Amino acid sequence: MEESGANNYPPEVAQLSAGNFSATNISANLILLKRRVVNVISEAKSLKN
Repeated sequence: MEESGANNYPPEVAQLSAGNFSATNISANLILLKRRVVNVISEAKSLKN
């Protein structure tokens, strides 16, 4: 992961990359991340139209 782009990540991703890797948090963080990715993709699609 590039350091220069670190500020663009939402807090849950920053937390994840900061080493917050307990087993209970991984699945929650992945769900949040997946939602974020879906939101970004749908935003990008609406901007294209």
